[in-house]
Amino acid sequence: MRFSLDPEPIPLDVKIILFGDYRTYQLLQHYDPEFGELFRVTADFEDEMNRNDDSELNYARFISSIVHDSKMLHCDRKAIARIIEYSSRMAGDQNKLSLHSAYIANLLRESNYVARNARSNLIRTRSC
Repeated sequence: MRFSLDPEPIPLDVKIILFGDYRTYQLLQHYDPEFGELFRVTADFEDEMNRNDDSELNYARFISSIVHDSKMLHCDRKAIARIIEYSSRMAGDQNKLSLHSAYIANLLRESNYVARNARSNLIRTRSC
C-alpha cells in the first residue's frame, strides 16, 4: 500500500523585485514568454549624479548615514573629501559622483577597520 501526501495550498501574497541590467531583462523577456507578463514594470536608475556644492553636501550626509548605521568611526573632513574624490574617479568624470553605494560602504568598512586597529577615534586620511 502506497501513501502520498497531498499538501494543502498556502495562501501567499508576495511581490518580487528583480535588480539587474537592461540587457539581461531583454534576454529574459526574449527567452521566457511568461517573463514579460510577470515583470511588466521596469525602472532605470542613474549610476552617477552631477557634482556641485549641494550634491557634495548630500554625499557627505550619505557617508555619515552609512557610518552611523554601521556604528563605525566618524570621518574627519579630509577623509570625507577624499571619499568624494574617490567617488568622482569611479564616475570617470571630475564633474560627476558615482552612486554605487556598495563601493563607498566597502571603502568605509575597510577604513574603519584600519582606523580601529591604529587605535584612532576617527577615520582620517594618511599623510603621504
